[in-house]
Amino acid sequence: MAITYTWNILKIEVTPSYDGLTDIVCNVDFEYTGTNEDNVSHTIERRIPFYTVDPNNYTPYNQLTKDQVVNWIESSINMESINKLMEYEISIKARPEPEEKPLPWN
Repeated sequence: MAITYTWNILKIEVTPSYDGLTDIVCNVDFEYTGTNEDNVSHTIERRIPFYTVDPNNYTPYNQLTKDQVVNWIESSINMESINKLMEYEISIKARPEPEEKPLPWN
């Protein structure tokens, strides 16, 4: 089952200033959606906290890109587990609805 994954960044919260840096990303709210070839999808919504910042790799808030933030998220969570969960949830949704039948011995 081929699944296409998409990211949607919902919100970014920042610490206004700390240790000489400004607008330091501290929380990112996101949606992660998987969609199979039959257009069956599942979305998870989460918040990822970021507790530390490396002053040598700091990017000013107004220079952040979606790809950069997504890379931070992917580095912070177990993507293999998340993708397995998505695959499972999509497979459940893709199953035909069960139907009730009369008992065969009546």
